[in-house]
Amino acid sequence: MDTKEKILSAAAGVFSSKGKHGTTMEEVAAAAGVNKAMLYYYYSTKENLYREVLSVTFKKIFKNISKSCGKTCGGDSHIGTIKRFIEAHFDAFSLNGPASRIFIEAATSEHEDFKQAVLSNMNNMEHRSAMHKMINDGIARGIFRKIDPRQMIMNIIGMNMIYMATKPMAGTMLGFDVKGEKKFLKDRKKSIVDMVLNGIVAKREK
Repeated sequence: MDTKEKILSAAAGVFSSKGKHGTTMEEVAAAAGVNKAMLYYYYSTKENLYREVLSVTFKKIFKNISKSCGKTCGGDSHIGTIKRFIEAHFDAFSLNGPASRIFIEAATSEHEDFKQAVLSNMNNMEHRSAMHKMINDGIARGIFRKIDPRQMIMNIIGMNMIYMATKPMAGTMLGFDVKGEKKFLKDRKKSIVDMVLNGIVAKREK
């Protein structure tokens, strides 16, 4: 790992735990094991560093989703594709704690940086348009009920991310340790798949 990679990795950890505004360049330098002069050589301001961390975070998350569910989210049945998309999206956030916390903070604070990170990573989001097309095709074939693909995708994103967004509170309320959390996340992923499929698959008359 070169110096720049060490800085980005350390910055991601600090930003994820303290947020953009609570993080200082001194803390990042200490976490990366470099002096402040070296940090400022690569990133002249905290804003520049944050933008880079955000861009790298987006790329990591969306590449994982596209890789897991296939470049076009295709090659499977309509129902199987939905299942794979839910699982890939869930895993991309639940298995990448620091990245998911950075993503959630940026997404809920209306940073201009967030919009720019989205735009710069559109090439890693091929699954988005493919999902819309596949859902509409499933509706036309009578596999899915008549639903709005945008609303369905937002519902999936919301259900997948709500625990990560409220983890400190949810963990305390549900009362489980790290071992218990692993089982909870496994069960939650299965529950979301079950809930979505039961809500969108067209009911066949007997």
